[in-house]
Amino acid sequence: MTKYFGVTLIPLLLVYSLTVWRRLDRRICYLLIPIIQPAGFELLTWQLYGHGLIGLAMTYLPVGGSTPGPRSMARVLTGLSFTGGCLIAVALYAPLMLTKRWWTIGGVLVVVSAAALLRVGCFHEFCVSNSGQVQWSALFQLVLLVSTGVLVLALACEDFRRNRTPISFLLLAWTVGTFCFATFLNWSSNARSVFPMAPAAGTLVVRRLELLYESSEFKWKRYALLPLLPAACVSLLAAWVDYSLADCQRRAARKIVAEFAAPGRTVWFQGHWGFQYHMELLGSKAYDVLTFKPRTGDMVVVPINNTNLKPLPDKASRIVGIKKCTPCRVAGTMNKGLGAGFYTEMWGPFPFAAGLAKPEEYVILEVIQGESPGS
Repeated sequence: MTKYFGVTLIPLLLVYSLTVWRRLDRRICYLLIPIIQPAGFELLTWQLYGHGLIGLAMTYLPVGGSTPGPRSMARVLTGLSFTGGCLIAVALYAPLMLTKRWWTIGGVLVVVSAAALLRVGCFHEFCVSNSGQVQWSALFQLVLLVSTGVLVLALACEDFRRNRTPISFLLLAWTVGTFCFATFLNWSSNARSVFPMAPAAGTLVVRRLELLYESSEFKWKRYALLPLLPAACVSLLAAWVDYSLADCQRRAARKIVAEFAAPGRTVWFQGHWGFQYHMELLGSKAYDVLTFKPRTGDMVVVPINNTNLKPLPDKASRIVGIKKCTPCRVAGTMNKGLGAGFYTEMWGPFPFAAGLAKPEEYVILEVIQGESPGS
């Protein structure tokens, strides 16, 4: 009930069980028990809303997700970037894990990744390269994350090639399956769809280090825990950046409502996420395109960095102000200017990105053609 992605554990357990038993066994029937719950949930939501929520989520694919050519390549590169960004610790362990042959392959991979990124150019509204202009900082970060994503998949493939055991097959299916779901099947690539891969990736890193422990190639045993320190710093930094954005939305909501709320006047707002939560908490009403019937003098707040925004007719409203709020200025998790879309790739190909972030903007509109105040 917490995340639909949890249902993918059922086929993963099925594949693992068949790999171990090498035959059909009646114990597989136990997997029918967890299937009943999502099936019942789908039926219940169909009766309540006229459609099942799980099925609806599966059909809500992003624009361009199934088109051929550069768009398909952009989808793969975005999936690899999110995988590498959410599992950045794997990149930090690379100096301890990779042999000379792997480093040679990695160098070629970096060149290929950079060429592919430049060929794609734009990811939705964010462009790494456009009309001959290259954002070198963004390109460097993307190459790092994409290469890390490839490394995670390569570790799973190499572990299975070397061991050929049910456990190694489970890790391969876990890793590749999560990547395929997050990249191709989910409505949008996002961090929360990649995070279930983390236990498998951590296990693969440990298995790789254990293998090198037994050979003369590994000379850095005493430093095996050191990469965890910068990995923790990156994780805490990303969490703080996301917190600063959420806090910015909270402060903006309080300031806007305090200034524009008045007796007989309704403050409407567009957008979702944390901004919606705080605006509703302060008594404002959500903008619904089907039921929106404002009165003359009402206010409408449009958060620019948000989703599901609908323009109001020019003659029906006028801009009375623009409020700004500054979150973290050196990085972003949901920032179109930096190409960071932690919760959806529609903002860009990064789960988080470093760079100068612009302030959040909230446009305040006054309704000048609505229902009369007395109606």
